Amino acid sequence: MRCVNRSVCVVAMLGTNLAYSGAGPALAFDMPHGGCRLFIDSDGSATLAYAAMPGFVHVRPGTFDVRKVRKAFRSKVTPASRMESLSRPIGSVFFHRNGGEVKWWFNDAHLATGLLKRAWAKRLPAATDGDEEHALFLAKPCRLD
Repeated sequence: MRCVNRSVCVVAMLGTNLAYSGAGPALAFDMPHGGCRLFIDSDGSATLAYAAMPGFVHVRPGTFDVRKVRKAFRSKVTPASRMESLSRPIGSVFFHRNGGEVKWWFNDAHLATGLLKRAWAKRLPAATDGDEEHALFLAKPCRLD
């Protein structure tokens, strides 16, 4: 996938995740904003990606309890109108429910890193060598190694 601008890439990555899981993600976040992205499905599986890069990693079903992850984020989020009050790094989180989504901001790097590392540890084997190459690329900027 070649991306022309970030908003097109976000939609394209979300579309990739939809094709994989058969339904929209229950929750999605990035940390820092525009960087490492995790799309968590209702069955606890996920898709891990970095920025607008074309590669992604699939994560085993049952890796995440969506209700617990949602609860952890809900206690950390800030509405868009107060985003400037957050210290860096800032990430965004989308709560998906009933066909809609709501975007919030957060700055808990510890929470985000823990979830990203769990996803990395539970990743599914790469389907092709090219997929493995993309997976290894994700490890460095997302600090997963």
